[in-house]
Order: sequence, then structure tokens, then C-alpha cells
Amino acid sequence: MVGRTITPIQEFGRLPQFPDFPPRYDMQPFLHLHQHAIQSALDCHFKRAANPAVVGSQIPVSASLSARGDIRIPNLMVAFGIDCDLMIRQWGYEIERQGKAPDFALELAPPEPRPPGAAFEMPPHPNGLVNFAEHRLDYERYGTLEYWQLDPGGVQLHDAALAGDRMLDGRYVPIAITSMEDGALWGYSEALELYICWEDRVLRFYDPMIGEYLRTHSEVVAENRMAEGCATDSDVNLVARYRAATKAARAKVEAASRLSGKARIATLEAEVRRLRRRARSSTS
Repeated sequence: MVGRTITPIQEFGRLPQFPDFPPRYDMQPFLHLHQHAIQSALDCHFKRAANPAVVGSQIPVSASLSARGDIRIPNLMVAFGIDCDLMIRQWGYEIERQGKAPDFALELAPPEPRPPGAAFEMPPHPNGLVNFAEHRLDYERYGTLEYWQLDPGGVQLHDAALAGDRMLDGRYVPIAITSMEDGALWGYSEALELYICWEDRVLRFYDPMIGEYLRTHSEVVAENRMAEGCATDSDVNLVARYRAATKAARAKVEAASRLSGKARIATLEAEVRRLRRRARSSTS
């Protein structure tokens, strides 16, 4: 895990910068993050919080540009208490200079290649399970508090549609994911203090403190128009759907809290057993 360092107050000369990366060739970030304004919803949420955060997408992250060449590019990243200007000057997030790792990283599974004969064929992908497993080790070594993975394809490439890992004593342990009766998947992010929800092929965040989903840009605009008395039928329908979904979510979160608590205890007990076995084997 990367140790904490002190970010220099003054920089001399040109900062080492991250290399240019080619753009993604698939639509996953647009379909599941940008189209529903996920980054914007999180950004607005944390701008109102006492502890503001930098929320970014496709920002390259590395432990140290001078020492290692490994770089990860999370589709969604949240980092509290960092120097955003330094990140912009470097065209990336260098943990050694920032003094800490990102608090939260989420990666989307790439889509399956299109079938032969399609108008545009996707390049072949490596095995998804191996890909996520390798990235998990890197984020763990970085010291990222939480690493989440989402496979919008419905477990076509990975072993779970929604999965997460949380740092515990320098190692990742799985985050309990609750499967609801309607097929929705919920997991609680301690780093964000929000539930991460995969429902009807839409990624959302639920704030248990106020009992509501984080509103998308479209939902905020629709509510503002209703308050001003100039809402369209589309605005009214959108707000009605949001309110109905939020009401249903409050019931879901009660069930999720009960089940995730039991699952978390089981996970911790399994981790304790693993550590005890390793301690016995090292002394024998």
C-alpha cells in the first residue's frame, strides 16, 4: 500500500505528466455514467457536504510516475481532500504527490465483441475475471479504500453484475451485495456513505441519511420547472417516477441493511479464519 507523503507546497520546473491515452472504443461510460448524469449527481452531492470531494471519470491513477509504470483509469473516481489543481497540471492522479490514494474507484466491464459480420466489430477483450482480479490487486496496493466493479451485460464477462471490495487492515474484503426481490442489487459504500444500486440497468446512488436517491440533472430540472409552474407532461412524469422509486427504495434499504449486516459478519468471520490459518502455517 502506498504510504502517505506530504504534497509539496511549491513545484519547481515541469511536473511529470501522465501519457496520453486513446479514448475508449465502447459506449459503456456514456450509457451507464454520462447518459444518466451519475458523475454530476455525485459531484453536486459532495459539493454540499462538509467534506468536499473531487469526482472524476477516466482520470489515470498511478502510485508514482517516477517509480512504476502501472496506471489504472477508473471509469468513476472519488477522492476527498486532494489537490485538484495538481491533478489537472499532471493530467492524472499521482498518489505519491497527492499524499493519498483515491477513496473510491469504480470500473465498468467492457461489452462483449460484436458478432462477425457486424458493421463494426469490437476488438477482442482479455478474460474479464482476470482483468478485474488484476485491477483489484493494483487498487489494493494503491491503498484505495473501495474498489467497485459493474458488469452491465448481466454477468456475461464477470462473476457478479455488481461487486465491491473494502480495505480492512491493508487488504480488500468483499462488500456484501443484497439481491432484492425485483432483481435490483444494492451494496453500501462506507467511503461515500451511500448505497450503490443497480436497478433496471441503471446505476444510482441512494443517500440513507435523507432517504432519497441522488437526483440526476434531468430530475433536478424537472422539479425546478414544477416549482416555477412551467413543467411539461414529461417533467411531471419524470418527477412522479422518481418519487415512486424513492418510496420503494426506502423499503428496500431496510431489507438491505438487515441482510448486509448478516453477510458482513460472515465475511469478517471468514477473514479471521483465513488469518488464523496463515498464522498457524507460518509458525509450524
